[in-house]
Amino acid sequence: MAKNSNGNCPLRFENTFKELKKDQDIHITKADKSNTLVIMNKTNYLENIKEILSDTETYCELNKNPLDLVNNSFSKKIKSMFKDDDNLMKKFMSTSPNIPYMYGLIKVRKENNPVRPIISSIGSATYKLSKWLVTLVNPIAGKISEANVKNNTDLINKLNRLEIDYDFKIITFDVTSLLTRVPVNDLLEILTEELSHHNLSYDA
Repeated sequence: MAKNSNGNCPLRFENTFKELKKDQDIHITKADKSNTLVIMNKTNYLENIKEILSDTETYCELNKNPLDLVNNSFSKKIKSMFKDDDNLMKKFMSTSPNIPYMYGLIKVRKENNPVRPIISSIGSATYKLSKWLVTLVNPIAGKISEANVKNNTDLINKLNRLEIDYDFKIITFDVTSLLTRVPVNDLLEILTEELSHHNLSYDA
């Protein structure tokens, strides 16, 4: 929505979109897992966001802006880790970072259209390092467990390859706040082992 259409979008749609953006009572966003454009009442959108943040087992309210504290702590760790390599230190250090922010994508296929929270860390203190880590981990994505499923098509293909001579049912579970509940220490141990197993390294 923030990009130019390069002439692929009819002018009347572009003009309508510009007019809609001026309306302070509506919120325009993308749908979750599709390219559908969602236009909704801003009050309802904010109520959905507040409902998500009201989960005190997942989120906690801060008394002040943590940006300076996080940035200073991160800078000290980077300087300590790469004290013998100025190039790497400069590569991951951040100047004038932004605080990450949350927005929501609308689950149009679910009842009452709940919101999927998305945290954007672009420009944050840890963004450069996390972007590098993604490049490092990507080669083993989907290889740690045979249970990994990319999408619906991948699931169907894997089920078709199974040799099962009895009736069975597929049961799905909806995990709430998955990423905030991942045991970080266990994850780091698994990643370290897998990176070593696959002999992967990255020249930063």
